[in-house]
Parts: sequence; structure tokens; C-alpha cells
Amino acid sequence: MRKPGSRPRCCTCWNGISRSRSSSICRVSLGTGHERRLGRCCATRPRPNTPRRGFVLTGVWVSIANLVDLSEGRGIKVISTDLTSVDGLTARVRREDGSAAFVIVVNREHWGERQRFTIAHELGHMVLDVAPKVDEEKAAHRFAGAFLMPAETLRAEVGRRRRSVSLVELFDLKRIFGVSVQALTYRCKDLGIFNNALFRRLFDEFSRRGWRNPPYREPHAMEGEVPRRFERLCFRALAEGAISEAKAAELLGSSVHELNRRMEVPLELEPIAGHAPTSAVLSVA
Repeated sequence: MRKPGSRPRCCTCWNGISRSRSSSICRVSLGTGHERRLGRCCATRPRPNTPRRGFVLTGVWVSIANLVDLSEGRGIKVISTDLTSVDGLTARVRREDGSAAFVIVVNREHWGERQRFTIAHELGHMVLDVAPKVDEEKAAHRFAGAFLMPAETLRAEVGRRRRSVSLVELFDLKRIFGVSVQALTYRCKDLGIFNNALFRRLFDEFSRRGWRNPPYREPHAMEGEVPRRFERLCFRALAEGAISEAKAAELLGSSVHELNRRMEVPLELEPIAGHAPTSAVLSVA
């Protein structure tokens, strides 16, 4: 479970994907034919009997355009609802046939990048078997950071060592990775890209601008992700003649007329606020 505004400090034995001091390894499957490895870690082990619907991490980073879609495609249901005391939570529910299904619940009031980090955090709870002396919330946070911002990919975009950075660069990276600039800054600090002095200056600036206070909203917030997989499967079944137009309309909760209109003229994609370029430039030297 992730509490609002929570963020772990650095764990000496958990530095994303670079540590390899034991044979323990956490794997999660992206279901894309690519695999990535989230590093060997003395603090964590693969959780026993974890279903292979999770996300496998390899050396090749695959951009995750819609984390909700990807999770549901691997059998993990994502629900957005009102939450008060937590950012998100994970649950197991029992299907009618007796099998178990995983569910991730996120706060519907949160914006896209915050929901994405919460989903990745909850995925960490699903796949990590954390050693007794390691804080499980910190480990799940580290998992989320490494999952959404793999070390080598981030270094390729930012550089291996930085003494200064501009806000316009951070917001462009926010668009690329789909995370907040604060999560980016923490990840860069954890990987040694930003030193402690730059990290403190940046967070002083974030505090000055009010981004460190509830509700922790930053400029150019992304829209929340909406699952589209079920809709695509319905259109696929219709195109292949597996179901009728009437059945497809029933499954999608629309009329046959509306269904035909959507098939002929695709709905316009609404602009994602987080993807809009920012003109604000502030160098933090």
C-alpha cells in the first residue's frame, strides 16, 4: 500500500538495476517479447508462486505508453476510485471458478503520472519478496522508479553526472517517461546522476513553487490512463466475424449506430496535458 506523498530514502543494497551481489533476482513480464532485468539485489527475492502476468525487466527499455492497458493485458485489473488515506492498494479477489485475480486500486482524483507511479509501486508489492530488515514500502518505491525509469535509459537521456539542470529539461523528461519531475529527481539522485547539492536545490525550488505541498500537483499534469484493451478486443472479434454488431454494441454499452460511426471515423484523441511542450526555462545551477 502506498501512502500519500510517501517516498523512500536510499537503501544501500537496492540501487535500481545496477547491483548484482547475489543470485536473487526480481522478474516481471512486459508481454511484448522483450525482457528487462531489474537487477540482482541482496534485499529482495522473487515472490514465490508469482503468476507470470507480471512485468519482466531486461536490458532493453520499452516505453510504456499505457500502464493500465499493459497491466490489464497481463490479467491485473486496475480500478480507479475515491481513496482518502492512501494513494493506492493491491488486493486479490476470487473469481466464480475459484481462481484468484489481482486488482490494483488507484485514486481517481490523481493525475496520470501519479497514478502510473502508484500502479508501478503496487506491482512491486506483487512481485517482490522483501528481506525482513528491508522496508517493503521503500523497496516498492525503488521498484517503481527502476521500472518506469531504467538506469541506462535515464543515463542516456540525462547523462551520467550532472551539476545543473533546467526545469524545461526535467519537464521534457517527464513527457518521455510519464512520471513527475520529483520522481525523476529522486531517481537521478539514487543513480548518482544528481549529487546531493543539486538534489537539495531542486527540491527547494519545487517547495518554493508549491509542488511539495498537497495535492503535490505539478504543471503539465498528464490525464489519467484509461484501459482500451477490452474495446480493442471487441472490435477485433467483430472484424473477424466472431461476434455480431449487436453483440459488440452490447458489450461496449453503445448503440449499433454509434458502433458503426466509431468504426468508420476513429474518435479524436484528446490532448494529454503532460505531453504539451513547456516554455518555462529555469536553470538550477
